[in-house]
Amino acid sequence: MSKKLACFLIVLAAACGKAGVPHPPVPEIPAATTDLVVSQRAGKVILRWSYPSLSTAGKTLMDLRKIVVYRYVDALPESLASKLSGDGAKPASELFDQVALPLPPQYVRAAEPVAEVTKDELPAFAAGAKIEFEDAPPIMGEAGVPLRYVYAVVTEGLEKPSGFSNLAPIVLYDVPEAPPALTAQLTPEAVVLSWEKPMKSTAGAETPQIQGYAVYRTATGEIAGDAVAKVNASATRYEDRPPYGRYSYRVTAVAANEPALSESAPSTSAEVDFRDLLPPGAPKNVAALTEEKLVRLIWDPVTAPDLAGYVVYRESGGTKTRLTASLLTDAIFRDEAPPTGVGIVYSVTSVDQSGNESAPARAAEVTIAR
Repeated sequence: MSKKLACFLIVLAAACGKAGVPHPPVPEIPAATTDLVVSQRAGKVILRWSYPSLSTAGKTLMDLRKIVVYRYVDALPESLASKLSGDGAKPASELFDQVALPLPPQYVRAAEPVAEVTKDELPAFAAGAKIEFEDAPPIMGEAGVPLRYVYAVVTEGLEKPSGFSNLAPIVLYDVPEAPPALTAQLTPEAVVLSWEKPMKSTAGAETPQIQGYAVYRTATGEIAGDAVAKVNASATRYEDRPPYGRYSYRVTAVAANEPALSESAPSTSAEVDFRDLLPPGAPKNVAALTEEKLVRLIWDPVTAPDLAGYVVYRESGGTKTRLTASLLTDAIFRDEAPPTGVGIVYSVTSVDQSGNESAPARAAEVTIAR
């Protein structure tokens, strides 16, 4: 056999080796949600979780069909319900601490789907990078027995669903009505909020459970998020010190914080334009130097970082006149037409970029001869 033929057979044998076993394509399975959070606002349960974006393989989720919301319900056992009133009464959330949450297999068997959000419907539930869904289950069970709800969500892809999300429990309350009479007052240092205590619950009880208040602040163009402050139940006032800007404030009355936040509906909003109200320092060492038929004013420059300029005033014969139509940027001014034969008092103020004007700094009285 020739050398060329031998080489050809070797190459052919290598090319015709045994083919690998074919594998079916790996299905794209959405990763399970891990940050589901629930809270109560008035008579509704608010569910929030991150928009599904990854598969179980850690890759970008290319498509999904829908998200299914599941709900599991526990009623407080009779053996514990008796401790809701009387001496040593405890809140329902604390009593439910003695009732174990369902284990995952039990949850999968007993939880019921309460809603489906399709891919096309998701934009309507978007809150920034989160999905926000509202549920309105009964607050109490039969004969007023407190209920605990445990929520989970499942993301269904085109081929397979994700696993169940983390379980998010909540005990519902007859929460207070919204705090009335919210007002917002501006001071140079803060936005001062005040409101009144709610006197009834949403069901009409005259002694609503109030653990405190939550203050919410939303800037123009922002999506409402978490509370910026929690206030004790004994207080109906809060001072906020945000960056300068336009804000909308609301306040809720909080019935419980555990195992999840339960709060009233928000108060009416209070709108404010929080801006710089602090004037710059007044000029110092203002001196009026008289010359023939004119007065030259000089003073020490103000070093405020937001200084816009100065204003010069003249007082004579009981009349005060502004001499500068626009702001001066230099610490010097010439009055070339002063009145003669009468006493003149000049004053200078500084003005910042927000329009705040300082107290006047006065020079000693001068008189120009006739």
